[in-house]
Amino acid sequence: MSKIQSPRGCPDIFPEDVMKRHFIINSARVLARSYGFKEHETPIFEHSEVFAKNLGENTDIVSKEMYSFTDKGGEGFTLRPEATASMARLFISHKLFREIPYKVFYQGPMFRHERPQMGRQRQFTQIGVENLGLRDPKIDAETIELGYRLLMHLNPDQKWQVQINCIGTNEDRESYKKVLVEFLQARAAELSEESQKRLLTNPLRILDSKSESDQQILNQAPSIEDFINPTSQKEFSEIKTLLEVLNVPFKVNTRLVRGLDYYNDTVFEIINTSLGAQNAVVAGGRYDTLIKNMGGPDCPSFGWAAGVERLSLLTTTPEQHYPKIGVVDMDHSDDKYLMQVTKALRDLDSSFTSHSPTTDLSLKDEALVQNETIEIFWSSTGNFSKQMKKCEAHGCQFVIIYGPNEIQKNAVQIKNMGTGEQVESNLSKLNKFSFKWV
Repeated sequence: MSKIQSPRGCPDIFPEDVMKRHFIINSARVLARSYGFKEHETPIFEHSEVFAKNLGENTDIVSKEMYSFTDKGGEGFTLRPEATASMARLFISHKLFREIPYKVFYQGPMFRHERPQMGRQRQFTQIGVENLGLRDPKIDAETIELGYRLLMHLNPDQKWQVQINCIGTNEDRESYKKVLVEFLQARAAELSEESQKRLLTNPLRILDSKSESDQQILNQAPSIEDFINPTSQKEFSEIKTLLEVLNVPFKVNTRLVRGLDYYNDTVFEIINTSLGAQNAVVAGGRYDTLIKNMGGPDCPSFGWAAGVERLSLLTTTPEQHYPKIGVVDMDHSDDKYLMQVTKALRDLDSSFTSHSPTTDLSLKDEALVQNETIEIFWSSTGNFSKQMKKCEAHGCQFVIIYGPNEIQKNAVQIKNMGTGEQVESNLSKLNKFSFKWV
């Protein structure tokens, strides 16, 4: 019998990584909220046309990477490969254009059939923001700053590099595309195999080629800068000025394009060179025609997305400072009382926030459980002395002790292992005790 494993590119995630992912997502959620973005969720699959008709039939996502299926009713659906088109569909479905500007934050799983590699999986989690309804340089600059600020929060010691470009309108790009194709066709034999394919289907993506030989050829190619209309040029200049005002260091990269057809004018990436070729960690731009092309009103928009798996490789989670609490049951005679003590510890914060303490009543010989604010250790075996030594070995800063006398009085003893001080507390008041380590 073959070994049962998770599907390729769909890794199992263990507690340490889960904690880091939660840190990244919660950091993005709180920061986005401070910019006025509100969290939304869409289904993990949509009608296939939401993606196939709007991302571009020659894009890698549509042509090679989508997980699509036909359900029992004969309808075609696709697992969500990205969220911008889903959020545009939500915006149209619920007529949210009555409330513009409409600012969305999202997080959730996405699916793409591609070769798994470091920080890039077939099932991955994405966070992102969409600022829907207005065209204004201030929106572009502020939303880019949000992405940069998030990365600086996740790891201020990393060298994050913001790269921006203006790719103009659809008309600008069509004019440029003709000149670029003419230039590249004369050198087609020198291009990489991937770029030769793109020359026939999506020639602008050649600008973003990772091949060094392609980039040497492109050094002599016409620049998209010469084909951008005056309005877009003026707005791009304003965006650069505003980024300077916001203290966001950036570099103009005239070869930066995005892989989806709906982008126009401002596009950007925030990269980290320590990741190798796949170095973009936050990426996005302006998409002024997507919502109209999907059947909605004229609705210029701007947004970005980031993959949590890739961010995890570069994130330093802050050290957790919480008391470690040991529980010593002197004669293991009353399981009911143990349950009451366990409940009282869980009630240290009864608001059920992410900072609530966790207590695990395990049937193993020992239980060691921790979360963001508290760690509790309990042993179900050993006499009083052995249990105290186990608590000390685990670095418990406080130990809750009880035996028949305490049970009779509905009380516990609380010992501060640092000072040696020991006080008695009624069990009903345990949740009011301040477990502060000095």
